[in-house]
Amino acid sequence: MSIYTWKLHLKPGSFELERLDLPGAASLDEVSARLPGGAYTTLRTYRRSQALGLPAHLQRLQDTTRLAGHAWQLDAPLLRAALRRALESLSAAGDLRLRLTVDFENQPGQVYLTAQDLQALPDALYQQGARVVTCDLQRWLPQAKLTRFIARAGQVRAGLPAEVNEAIMVDPQGRLMEGLSSNFFAVKDGVLWTAGEGVLGGVTRSIVMGNVQRLGLPINLQPVRRAQIPELEEAFITSSSRAVLPLAHIDQVVIASGQPGTLTRRLMAAYQAYLDEHLEPV
Repeated sequence: MSIYTWKLHLKPGSFELERLDLPGAASLDEVSARLPGGAYTTLRTYRRSQALGLPAHLQRLQDTTRLAGHAWQLDAPLLRAALRRALESLSAAGDLRLRLTVDFENQPGQVYLTAQDLQALPDALYQQGARVVTCDLQRWLPQAKLTRFIARAGQVRAGLPAEVNEAIMVDPQGRLMEGLSSNFFAVKDGVLWTAGEGVLGGVTRSIVMGNVQRLGLPINLQPVRRAQIPELEEAFITSSSRAVLPLAHIDQVVIASGQPGTLTRRLMAAYQAYLDEHLEPV
């Protein structure tokens, strides 16, 4: 799997791309471990040169920087131009996962870009549902997407069995908050439940929440508890690379029939329709 990293030299009205050689780094997270700590956002391309919700991803970089107490002013048009140039420089034809990082430590405000070949999840996971487990882990600053969390999450992820797609973080009150790299939703008593605060506001989550409103679906902005997992009728997670991924198992519990439920399927279809309509050039 190919991986590429650039240091983006952004100046008023111009930019330069500097390719970095990071031998042995085989994933976005391994690259992040070698870069200075800071804010980051991860997204994927579609049809190689298009993206979904790119302005929201860039805004999250700006918001995380502010929440962490650092001064950095985003120049979105210039950054998008640098992204386009980087993508054009690659000869591979497939889609990519992209990670933008803003340095807080060595050269505050310095931006890095990493691109990795996208490995799409098998269709069977969307048809049959995925497996997740719970873990006792929390973010230090839930609303901010900080690279310092990647190493902590990586320790948990390294211990997951191959068939487990994600770990859902549980707070000290026993509430299922969010995944290591996703947002978590459950259906109980015909109502959609998801944490309304204390979690990272994912870009895909925001799209799904908009679809929930447009479809007029009932929603409770509260997290379900670990003890309520056997009572769940449906569950799914969302992220840029997963879209809306239905869950069939949480820990050792089979969710309802073990197949994606009606509400989940409606939101999967709504997300695909939104994607088809809102893709835009990087």
